[in-house]
Amino acid sequence: MISRYRVVNARTHRRHPTATALTLALGVLGWLCIFVSGPAAGETSRVFFGHVTSGGEPVVGAMVSFAHGEPAHAVTVFSDEQGRYLSSPLAFASGYDVRVRRIGWKDARRKDQSPNSTQPLSFELERIEALTELADQLPAN
Repeated sequence: MISRYRVVNARTHRRHPTATALTLALGVLGWLCIFVSGPAAGETSRVFFGHVTSGGEPVVGAMVSFAHGEPAHAVTVFSDEQGRYLSSPLAFASGYDVRVRRIGWKDARRKDQSPNSTQPLSFELERIEALTELADQLPAN
């Protein structure tokens, strides 16, 4: 409960009811602005989403990275059991280099992509057949 009284130099002063109500209203308004704010009208959410497949089958655990700027700042997500991925909301409207990587498959890359919450960005990966290529993907001992 908000007290209407405050102690100043060992004296008690009564706080004006309008000041208390105004302080409370401004506090509530501030929290509403923080929690309710979202994309502006007409602006789509800046996310990437789609599927990672190989031969029509989902690729589970594929690493999908979205890099932007120089030096690059990257956000990485992983595909689920159905090959789906979804990025968190991103800061920039365009200019992302997207890379999909999974051990056992060749990397897939797309340059200068724009996040879009209505159009998926899907990838079809090609399996690695040569053991030397597969060994190049594995971490060194």
